[in-house]
Amino acid sequence: MIGDHSLLQLVLQASIVVQIVLAILVGASIMSWAIIARKRRLLSQAHAAAEEFEDRFWSGIDLAELYRTLDAAANAPGMAGVFVSGFREFSRLRQQVGLGGAPLLEGTYAGGTVAFPMTSGPWAQPVGLPDAIVPEETPGKQFDVFVVVGCDGT
Repeated sequence: MIGDHSLLQLVLQASIVVQIVLAILVGASIMSWAIIARKRRLLSQAHAAAEEFEDRFWSGIDLAELYRTLDAAANAPGMAGVFVSGFREFSRLRQQVGLGGAPLLEGTYAGGTVAFPMTSGPWAQPVGLPDAIVPEETPGKQFDVFVVVGCDGT
């Protein structure tokens, strides 16, 4: 009660413009809460899917087998989709000539100098990059990993 009037009486006695504005505001509020509820449900499902994928990934399963099971389920969501895309690209690059051999040197990049023997050269150009590579733009610096493979696959 507001004074001698209830809220309902105030709304019913208001002009049509005020009633329309109030109806629009109530409708927008209901739609907003529906969107919030739907997004919360979607985030919960995404979190559950990510947890399931991480459990399978770190369980020690063969990654090729994991890829086959996830690839069979079209449009794997979230982290599983990123894994499927990355593993597909890895498989494609691995089948290219000269990339089938064991790495000469591998490890993590900590921002310092990476040194390795140059006696086994010539060195292969990293796949997918232009002929002139500026050291700051190399993929290893972005992802903190590197793998060096010789031109002949050794």
